[in-house]
Amino acid sequence: MNRNELINMIETGTTHVRNFLRECESSASAPGTHDNWNNKDAVGHIIGWMNYSIDKLTCIKLGTKQSDEYSQVTSLGEINLILYDKSKNKNIEQVESEYIKAMGDYFGVISLYSNDDLNKDTFETGFKMELWRYMLMDTVIHPLQHVLYQDLKANEFGKLKSVLVSTKEIFERYSANNGGYALSEFEVDRDEYQKKLGVIQKEFSDCQEMTEFVKANIKGNS
Repeated sequence: MNRNELINMIETGTTHVRNFLRECESSASAPGTHDNWNNKDAVGHIIGWMNYSIDKLTCIKLGTKQSDEYSQVTSLGEINLILYDKSKNKNIEQVESEYIKAMGDYFGVISLYSNDDLNKDTFETGFKMELWRYMLMDTVIHPLQHVLYQDLKANEFGKLKSVLVSTKEIFERYSANNGGYALSEFEVDRDEYQKKLGVIQKEFSDCQEMTEFVKANIKGNS
């Protein structure tokens, strides 16, 4: 993997996240809650985790002290609540602007690392994987998992299919056996989501990407 390849994949992911925010403005404007995010909330969450990754990677490379913003929290849920509270009162334009800025900052962080660095798995990111894979996780895989989940929640199966088809190669590059499709942190093992996956399984049986997505998330097949 080299920086140009990585940046090209990230730019593809960025396009889908921005389209998700723009094309669903009515949904994104509807009130969300901490337990039931709307589209704007989801992108606010994505921005928060990208900024956390930017801070971590900058400190790793430059040897500086990482921000202590989350040093007192004891769970992932607490961090998610902080991120939700930060963005819940912002409008779509503000969230999109912050997302674009975060992406620019992330590209700046990537420029700090050489192509050789990107292929090492020895950096203290908290994940035992090559650096490029960690960067791809925070900029594309994790964000698109949120997009896929929101589309699944809203029964927007056509949009879900469009994202899967156009990002197939990125997910395949990220992990074997389409592991990136697994929405494990979203609790899609709940009955309402298993029913949705069953509908997709029947209605999109001719689409390999949709079939693989269902396989990664339906009970007994993940």
